[in-house]
Amino acid sequence: MAEASHEAQDIAPLPARSESKDQPARGKRGPLSNVDHSLINEGVTIDDVDAFTTARVVARRTGILVGGTAGAAIYLALKRLALIEPHSVMVVLVCDAGEKYLDSIYNEGWLHERNLLSKPKYRSLHRLFDAYLASTRISPKHLESLQIRSSEDGRDMLDIEWQGS
Repeated sequence: MAEASHEAQDIAPLPARSESKDQPARGKRGPLSNVDHSLINEGVTIDDVDAFTTARVVARRTGILVGGTAGAAIYLALKRLALIEPHSVMVVLVCDAGEKYLDSIYNEGWLHERNLLSKPKYRSLHRLFDAYLASTRISPKHLESLQIRSSEDGRDMLDIEWQGS
């Protein structure tokens, strides 16, 4: 990312170290050998409740089943969304799937037993998703700049040309 833009920031969600031995793998394996940590500008600690709640909210709202590490990355992105400049690009790497966590982070009983279930966090995450969705809507003044055209293979494409802010 940094090579593509001099303004790029690489921010990594870091797991809060849980004392529970039966937590899913998020953060339990130690430093990853395939990560060049010198490229990361900032590490932000995300606790398991936020990571797991986000993964569950993503699944409910999008139908995409992600793991706790992806939940942490998405949580961090949603929290930082209000801080980025308009028309900026944010990329979130979703690095794990959630099907292997059906008996843990997608199981309310499992979460409840470990005090990892928080209804206020769910409400907060839904509000963050609503804010994200509102930020991606096209304002009425930009509707006139939308054009639908057909590509060479016959599929319709949507062109958006921003004229002003």
